[in-house]
Amino acid sequence: MRKEEERTEGLKRALKIAASSTDNGDQYAESNQDDLERTEQAYRNEIQLLQEACQQHEDELRHLQSLQNEQATIATELDRLEFVTEEEQNALELEARAFDNDQEQLYHTLAEIQAEVEQLSSPSIRLPAMLMDLQVDRERGLRYPLINELRLAYRPKGDVQWNEIQAAWSLAAQLLLVIGTLFDFQSQHWKIVPLSHCAKLMYYAPESIKDPTGSRRRVIVYNLGHPQTNGSRALSAWNALLFHVIQHTTASMNEACSSGILNATSVPTLPFEISIGKIGNIVLDRLDENDDAGWSRAIHFMSSNLLWLSECASGYVLQQVLLTTSVVA
Repeated sequence: MRKEEERTEGLKRALKIAASSTDNGDQYAESNQDDLERTEQAYRNEIQLLQEACQQHEDELRHLQSLQNEQATIATELDRLEFVTEEEQNALELEARAFDNDQEQLYHTLAEIQAEVEQLSSPSIRLPAMLMDLQVDRERGLRYPLINELRLAYRPKGDVQWNEIQAAWSLAAQLLLVIGTLFDFQSQHWKIVPLSHCAKLMYYAPESIKDPTGSRRRVIVYNLGHPQTNGSRALSAWNALLFHVIQHTTASMNEACSSGILNATSVPTLPFEISIGKIGNIVLDRLDENDDAGWSRAIHFMSSNLLWLSECASGYVLQQVLLTTSVVA
């Protein structure tokens, strides 16, 4: 554009010089004037085209600048995202290390648990609750106590027959024998014989006790749940033996709590008070042999206390096993 403007200025100067020429050149100047006007118009048209092209280039330049600004903005955002990504990567690496540490600790804990399970799964461990499933209607006591789905009853009634009663009392005698063994209960006067057809309680009386004939009574045998024996006397003997086992168990549990083996809050409360001739509010010597309802209540009370013994024995054995396992670990 600058070159064309210089050329136009040169033409204008030439025209001025031509206009100032002599009169004999007037005719020649008029002819050149037309040529110059056409040339000038052509240059003006060319200038206009150049101006339009320049405007287009300026518009394209502004568009390119806008694209450049957008690219700069995108580059800034990419830098920010890259920084955030690096931060997240660092955080993930830290979390991965923490996860590895947690996983290692969990593997260690799992190994300890597996060791405890192996200890608890040892065939030498026999929990009373696993051997004998004793269930008692604790809320109202209206249903028969069940031991391994067999009903503990005083004597037959309805569909409860002697064979079921004998089997149930045999299991109850086995349960009491296991509990006494776990707590190292020893008695000079009592022995349990849990035969399958009829459980027996054998009482070795002191030599000072004599029978009505005057001879010394060495052994008194009580058959539990047998149709040909006095059921009230057998249950009274059962209650007396149950009382001695509960006394020994209570002392053992208190000693375990004092030594820190057991937590006192984890020891359940004995459901019913018991003595040699009494359970709860029932005095056994005052119950008539034919008082089925009274003896059924007494059996419910005895079964509740037997279940308490079973729970105490299971908790005591488990805690001892866990302590042994932790010491070994």
